[in-house]
Amino acid sequence: IDESGITDNTDSMGSGFTPWEQISEVFLLRLKDDTYLCAVPTDYDSWASTRNRRQARLAQANKDMGFAPIRIQFKKANDKYTAQDGLAAVRRFAPEKISRIRKPKY
Repeated sequence: IDESGITDNTDSMGSGFTPWEQISEVFLLRLKDDTYLCAVPTDYDSWASTRNRRQARLAQANKDMGFAPIRIQFKKANDKYTAQDGLAAVRRFAPEKISRIRKPKY
């Protein structure tokens, strides 16, 4: 997360780089066992067409389950940083993109 946008390389299906201009909103999603940093592309179809096949499939699966297409699990990448740290970085570079924390109803 930097002045250019968000990069998810947490695994082979991570969404890669998405510039701030292509992101409409960023939020935290709290699930039972983890918190994720989520981002919603401004134009999903255009954004998805620039992803590789695995990335596009994961993004669509996230959407089909009611989640944001970009859902970053910091636990997979690093024990040192958390989703809250990621949100703090977004707050520094693109505070207008941040919306409320979400918790799904089980």
